[in-house]
Amino acid sequence: MTELRTFPLPPTVEGSDADRLPGQALIAAWQVDAIFQIQATPDQDAATGRVLDASEADEFIDDGTHFTTMFMRCYPDRSTTARIGQENRTAARSGSAGKPSPLEPCLPRATRSGAF
Repeated sequence: MTELRTFPLPPTVEGSDADRLPGQALIAAWQVDAIFQIQATPDQDAATGRVLDASEADEFIDDGTHFTTMFMRCYPDRSTTARIGQENRTAARSGSAGKPSPLEPCLPRATRSGAF
């Protein structure tokens, strides 16, 4: 394996052409090497650590839940999407029927309200 390409995190990203160049370099590195690494400042590393430490064990999203959410976003008009909402299958995927799914903020507004 070649040496990992390392990219620093910019202090801000505003969507300018200059901001896109590092993103394009990241994609090119991933396409060639299938891996790269990000260099973070101590403050950025500490902030990432705080976020990871603050997350609770039950906040993960398993593959099935991720697939269901993506399906619902990509195909909001399909009958299967309506059935997922009618049967409250997102709550069933989270393992806690009747309790709001941890995906609730990720779902489209129409799905959250139950209106299809």
